[in-house]
Amino acid sequence: NYPQELQERIALIAADTAIQANNDISTQNFMDVLKNVKSNDMRKAQVLYLNAKKYEYQGYPNNALKEYGNVLYHQSQKYTALARYARINLELKLNLISAKQAIPELERLKFAWGEPKFKLQLLQKLAEIYAQDKQYHKAMSTYKSSMELANTIKEKEIILTKMIKLFEDLYMNGKADEMSPVKAIALYKDFDWLAPRSNYYTSIAQKLADRMVAVDLLSSATELLKEQLRLMNLSEEQRAQLGSRLALIYLFEEDNIAALKVLEQTDAANISKNQQQYRKIIKAKALAQLNKNEEALNLLADDYSKNAILVKSDIYWKTAQWDKAADTIKYLIEKPQEGKALSSEQISYILDWITALKKSGKTTVIYRIRNTFAPYFKDSIHADSFNVLTNNLEAETVDMNAIGQAVNDIAAYSDFSKIYDESLIEQKTPVDIIQ
Repeated sequence: NYPQELQERIALIAADTAIQANNDISTQNFMDVLKNVKSNDMRKAQVLYLNAKKYEYQGYPNNALKEYGNVLYHQSQKYTALARYARINLELKLNLISAKQAIPELERLKFAWGEPKFKLQLLQKLAEIYAQDKQYHKAMSTYKSSMELANTIKEKEIILTKMIKLFEDLYMNGKADEMSPVKAIALYKDFDWLAPRSNYYTSIAQKLADRMVAVDLLSSATELLKEQLRLMNLSEEQRAQLGSRLALIYLFEEDNIAALKVLEQTDAANISKNQQQYRKIIKAKALAQLNKNEEALNLLADDYSKNAILVKSDIYWKTAQWDKAADTIKYLIEKPQEGKALSSEQISYILDWITALKKSGKTTVIYRIRNTFAPYFKDSIHADSFNVLTNNLEAETVDMNAIGQAVNDIAAYSDFSKIYDESLIEQKTPVDIIQ
């Protein structure tokens, strides 16, 4: 016996509550009360919106989509906005539209209704869709905007957690690899305040430093790693690893003294053997570039890892110690496999080995090399270089200038930036490359 106005007000609240509780019987009872609403257009829009929600929760998505569409014909800023938002979510759920198609409509909805709770929900959804569409900077910016709208500490913490999770997905789980290095670095700089809030801050910084090195932003990588060493509470192993990366970047910058200094500052007795070996090679390279060749060679005397051999070969080559250069380079040569072409790296090593042998007068060995490798050079673009080096073995008939032009310097493959770049491509740390 309640008046119609009061019946409608109560039924609207009750129907919405029953829908959220998935109580079909109560929902239908209250919706029956609202069947013949004769009041203003806004209330009619509200009833249609609730009816659409009812269809959606009952498992009739097509009916729900149709009813959400019917809401749009009514003059209600609130319920037309709610209906548009609900319809987009349902279309996404049913794979009727893509994330890219949903974004423009969600962007327009930002100006459709300004109620803070609605806008907060909308912005978080929009940020999620941007992330799905791999528009990561817009996703982060939208999350940040939503956090500024949040009224409670709990709401802000929820949004911050989402931002940190996306930040970690980008820089720890490889999503930033889908972006160009420049964009990945720019995004980090815009949201670098998130990094210290992550439990993986140190690892994120190291991975980002790798990306910076890849695009030759050496000074930025240096500052990032220096900040880690200065501010973070790191274990001895972590400090050693960061110090190794930083020393390597100093080598790229040709600041060999700084490389040696940071290795000394981050040294410790209990770091892993792999890390010790890697640091030893970096130190030897820095010493060699300071013309302290004997110190470098003594440091690597018992080390026959690939990188150590490359450093020693480079020293012998540059100091014209051809006997030792030849004896060292031979450890880089792999046995050829029948039917399989030689890699460009192996070709370079072989040509360098022959050159060092020729300059040291060890022509007998070159006969054996020619017999072994001639079939692999026969139809290659390096055939002429190979022939120049192996066909005329009497020293007085050989044009050494022609030989010099025919071969690649061993330094081309002992270049540490190449080693570092390969570690990035293979998604390994430089430590892995040494093994």
